[in-house]
Formats: sequence, C-alpha cells, structure tokens
Amino acid sequence: KEEEELRENLAKGMELKLEEVVYVFNKDAEKADIEDHCPDIAVNLDHERKELVLTVCGTKMFPIPSPADIIMDLYANCVPFHNGRAHRGMAAACENILEKVMDLLVAKLTEFKDHKLMVVGYSLGAGVAQLLALKLTEGPENGRLPEGTRVQCITFGSPPVYAASEPGYVNPAIVSVYNHNDGLASLSLHS
Repeated sequence: KEEEELRENLAKGMELKLEEVVYVFNKDAEKADIEDHCPDIAVNLDHERKELVLTVCGTKMFPIPSPADIIMDLYANCVPFHNGRAHRGMAAACENILEKVMDLLVAKLTEFKDHKLMVVGYSLGAGVAQLLALKLTEGPENGRLPEGTRVQCITFGSPPVYAASEPGYVNPAIVSVYNHNDGLASLSLHS
C-alpha cells in the first residue's frame, strides 16, 4: 500500500500517468546494514523525451534521517569495482539497485525500443548513479540491455566515488554537474 501511494504521489508531482511510474523503492535496510541497503529509487517513463529514467535519491534526511543512507555515505573505504576501485558503500548500493531493477530495465527498454536509459542522482544518489552508468555502459549489464540502447547519466553534487586503473579514463555517458562551493564534491576517494 505504501509503495502504491508513493507511486501515486510521484505521478501527480511529476504530472505523469500512474503507469509511467513503473517502480519505486523506499525502505531502509534492517539495522542499517549497507550490504542489504539501497537508497530510495524510482523508475519512470518519459515518453515525450523518449527516456526510461532511473532516479537515485540522495541521503534521506526528511522527514526523518535514514541511518542506512548515512552509514552508506560513511562506508568510504575502496573496494575493487569494474576496472578500478570504488567507494564501498556506493558500490554496494549500485549492486543492490541492479539486483532490484535490472530485469525491469531490460523489459521496458525492449518494449520501448526508441527510449534511451537516463540515470540521474544527487549527492549519495549521484555517486551511485555514476557507478550504475559504468556497469550499464561497460560492464556485463550492458550485454543484457537491448542492442543499441543508449545510456546517459547526469549527476548533481557527486562525491568522488570511482578511480579507474587506466590513467585519464573518462566515460562519455556521464555528465557531472557541481556547484563551485560544494565541499562534498571536492573530497577525495580516500576521505
């Protein structure tokens, strides 16, 4: 019932038909265990822009703070990820999100062949969105997407979350937007 109410609220707020909000997830992990947690997410169809949009929310602070999101932010040691290393908490979130929505993404992109996959996020969600984009453009997950699927990722205020093994690596599918006064974006992978 809670997820259906959330879908209805999102559809109303974004002026979408209810069936265009195809998935929502809004639940903290038990005991703030990051290995089982993922930030709040939504998947919606934007037929006007011809996009399937995966939105990854930032650290939940309202109406009450999410201990699991906060711990996920702070779990900043590096782990092997893709062709480099990544922020441990956000890498776990990436894997948990893919487990929840990968089949749905494949099904919707197969159904709507002219739609691209847009991954967006802010703060914690931005870091996770970047890791999702790496997997969806270059990882084994890319092979599951329908042939010719375009993936784009736009993030806002992302902390540094990934260091490639290859010097000078850039993923052209990812666009990161920063405010020049945002201290979070200037942290290093090690802090």
